Amino acid sequence: MKSNYNILRKILTAVLVLCLLFVSMPVFADEDAKEEDKSSVYVLENVVITANRMETDIMDVPASLSIIDQKEIEERGVLNARQVLDGIPNVRVEQDMDSSPQIYMRGVPHFHNNNNILVLMDGIPLLTANDEVNMDRIPFYNIDRVEVIRGPVSALYGRNGVSGVINYITKDPPQDEVEGKVNITIGSDYLNQSAFSVGGPVIERKSSMSVGGIFDTGDGWRENTEHKARGLFVKNKLMLSNDTDILLHFNRHENEQNLGSPVPLRADNTLLFTGDAQESCWDVPDARKFDNNTLFAATLNQKLTQSTKLQTKFKYGHENRGYYGQMGGIDLDEENHTIGWSVIELNSEEDSYFVEPQLTWKSVIAGRENRFLIGGSYERIEADDLTGWYGDEFQWDSWRVNYLTGDRGNRNEKLFWQSGDTTTRSDYVAAFMQDEFDVTTKATLSLGLRYDTFFRETLYRATDTGEAAKVKGDKDHFSPKASINYKWTDSISTYATYAHAFNPNFGPIWMYNEDYTFMDPEIVNSYEVGIRAGLLDRLLLVSMSPFFMKRENILVMVSGDDGQSHPDTAGQQEIVGLEMESNLNLDKFLDGLSFFFNYGYAQSEWKDFQYESYVWGTGWVTYDWSGKNVQVMPEHNFSTGMKYFNSDKGYGFNIWYDYMGEWWVDPANTCKSEAYGLLNARIYYEPPRIKGLGVSCTVKNIADKKYYAYWSGNEEGPESAYPGEPLTVIGSVSMYF
Repeated sequence: MKSNYNILRKILTAVLVLCLLFVSMPVFADEDAKEEDKSSVYVLENVVITANRMETDIMDVPASLSIIDQKEIEERGVLNARQVLDGIPNVRVEQDMDSSPQIYMRGVPHFHNNNNILVLMDGIPLLTANDEVNMDRIPFYNIDRVEVIRGPVSALYGRNGVSGVINYITKDPPQDEVEGKVNITIGSDYLNQSAFSVGGPVIERKSSMSVGGIFDTGDGWRENTEHKARGLFVKNKLMLSNDTDILLHFNRHENEQNLGSPVPLRADNTLLFTGDAQESCWDVPDARKFDNNTLFAATLNQKLTQSTKLQTKFKYGHENRGYYGQMGGIDLDEENHTIGWSVIELNSEEDSYFVEPQLTWKSVIAGRENRFLIGGSYERIEADDLTGWYGDEFQWDSWRVNYLTGDRGNRNEKLFWQSGDTTTRSDYVAAFMQDEFDVTTKATLSLGLRYDTFFRETLYRATDTGEAAKVKGDKDHFSPKASINYKWTDSISTYATYAHAFNPNFGPIWMYNEDYTFMDPEIVNSYEVGIRAGLLDRLLLVSMSPFFMKRENILVMVSGDDGQSHPDTAGQQEIVGLEMESNLNLDKFLDGLSFFFNYGYAQSEWKDFQYESYVWGTGWVTYDWSGKNVQVMPEHNFSTGMKYFNSDKGYGFNIWYDYMGEWWVDPANTCKSEAYGLLNARIYYEPPRIKGLGVSCTVKNIADKKYYAYWSGNEEGPESAYPGEPLTVIGSVSMYF
């Protein structure tokens, strides 16, 4: 296995050397080749770049996708990168008070934070050493568009691409004239957000630059949920020659977030607290987290010949994050009116390095167009982690509070146990290729394959709870994909896709041990068909995608009789689902009027899913969830609404309704969450006589519906729930220039 890793690393080194040679060599081409390549511009509305790593007309994309452009982001009053995802079919975002939300796609749960989805920024993966996604890194105030591809994407992007990928594409600097925007927002619970972006040419036809920034504070709608964030984003485009340009960007983001308490659930799934008590912070009064990250990235684009392009991405990232608060389950004792929980403190510092060359070649073979892509990537993440545990003799759920009196039984006698002090190095090396060729004038066949090899080495220093040790492991995996797209007319196309995906199953560093080195990767096989159509002279745009997914070697955590937690793999998960998006544009009849309806369905079930775990006082217990529905994801979700804008008078409004169906709270399927629907609206005015001014008011959850956006449970039953966002009013003033 390690020999494969070394061989592939040498191959990748050779590829990088060739890339550097191409950089240093002048490229001779016809005069036509020296003209700017318009197809590389991201803002084309009918072009998707994430689905197959090449600019592709949306009618030719063999995948279920959603595109959210800058205009739609503004129309929905979006305040962060998470809110961009609201209303997307088969996507659910846990809206608790944690500043790092959990994102679920197509009914696939996570073993730990967002380890089954992939998030990119300008095509560059944003993953931590724990193979987790951190949404705090996204400079949403400088986003041009977001592309969401549902379904496995490991054949294109590697690990974590089990249920889908989200690509946040930032704005390119304006090249012709200076453009900018200043936005000031105030809202409920003392929300204050100021953001700006400005850009333009620096050297005519040679260099352009944009700069953006944000400052964001608020008290939150529950006790101990205050937040403060600030960010800076800089992007520079340099034209090195008529055929070569480089995009450089810098992103710095700092975030501090206090964490509110969950509301405990009884065994019958009723809430322990009601009314105002749900707003209180009963567990850790000073629970908090922070995240400070810096990212330098570069994308080098070279047009080698009229038909060949080389793109190379580089990244260096540094992140320092910490967490102090409740961890794990909640032990409810109603007889004595007490609640027990565990408190953990985590501090991590990471450095990440990434390079990825990709060569695309367009040719004509036997009179048919062929598009070939080949590339490789190397990523290294170095991390130092400290883990501490607060408790009484290191007992689980040892912090207790009397929820009637507020007395904390052992608050003053807390002990601190240093349970983890680690240094970790992770290396990820990959090679990938894809070939798209026109079988006929209407049918396009696409075949792809990716090989990933990954290595992790963790040094454990001696702590209060463990001896010094070194753990290392390596694995590799092949991920194939195949699809065919048939374009019946310019307005109607259908496709069929097979895709494979994997996760390394290394788990988070703080629980990494020798057991993980023997775990086979989780694998997913997906089968999907779809149709896209522009009907009624393209007034009505519709897409529909039925799919079937099967997961195997699913990572679970079990307790041993040694008092420690151990990893295991268990069973299978099968998911049958459907995604649909539609948009009706009535601009021809009434200027600025349109309607939309998006729907997602996912039936998710465990198959042959059983494992053993040790329960103190009982002994070994076999849990068998075969035939049970998978918790976390609802079967149904939909979003519908309308928007109208009168361009002559400068006013407009949009109204939308987001519905999230009920889902199972615990693996035994003893109880369900509550379904909820939220009505939202936004009105805005752009005075025709004052060019560049815009004012808006957004109201979310107009009916002030009381609902719970997050429910949790385990083998013992339901545990806790988080209240969702109440009626919220947000006002904004924007200046464009």
